[in-house]
Amino acid sequence: MKQFVLYFLSLLFSALFFSCSVTRKVDKSTPKHFKWSIKDTEEYANKNADSTKWSIKKLTNDLKNAQQADKEVKLPISDYPSPVADYSGNGSTVNPLSFKIEGKTVTGYTLAHYKDKFNEHLFADTAGQYYTFFTILFLTDISLLDKGQNPSVISRNYPHYLFIGTQNTSLGNIDWVQATLGNGENFAIITQRYFDLKAGRTILIAPLKDGSIRLLQIKDSPETYTWNELSNQSVLTINNFVEKIKINEKVISFFSQDKIIEQK
Repeated sequence: MKQFVLYFLSLLFSALFFSCSVTRKVDKSTPKHFKWSIKDTEEYANKNADSTKWSIKKLTNDLKNAQQADKEVKLPISDYPSPVADYSGNGSTVNPLSFKIEGKTVTGYTLAHYKDKFNEHLFADTAGQYYTFFTILFLTDISLLDKGQNPSVISRNYPHYLFIGTQNTSLGNIDWVQATLGNGENFAIITQRYFDLKAGRTILIAPLKDGSIRLLQIKDSPETYTWNELSNQSVLTINNFVEKIKINEKVISFFSQDKIIEQK
């Protein structure tokens, strides 16, 4: 009888061990893609119309920021404080870029959002915490730090984000609006030109002397990185991205085309 009990217990522990092993394997699988539905859209609209769900704290902060904003700096879309339902987003980061290509200075920004249930399926690297949704690069004759260059990430529509900004040139301003939506859509409008970023999350812009501009969409992107890399100001994927496009013949040709604006 004793031998039978021991045999039974060994079978039980084996079954439990196998079950735990299977569970661990499932946990390591690719995260399930959160599907944004029509119901989610309706609930999102309804909660923002319900004053009992508004975040008064966020509204108060927005009003304070609006009073302190530089009135000389104009964003492509006016931003008036308005109440929204309370939410808890994970944050975003915008990294300025500046580097040389064939002696010309290229400047711009790369935008990434922190991992959450709406985008976690995009993280092939499980250690990654930020995913790059958009990069915009300019060849301009005015410094990136001059007044007017003021990119802003708006999270008040969470889980939808807007990224808006203006780049000055001596020929006029180049405005852009980029949107990352909860349903996975990712697009940009640059000087009234539409870009579906599934075809490439990096847009290059080159103003010409005749007042027109040229735009090029490419697939190269910084992809994912961690908070530690960001806090240490050494993001490997961004550095690799810059080095890669600096030797990209298509990019070099784009920023070297005839009648391109001259840098001082």
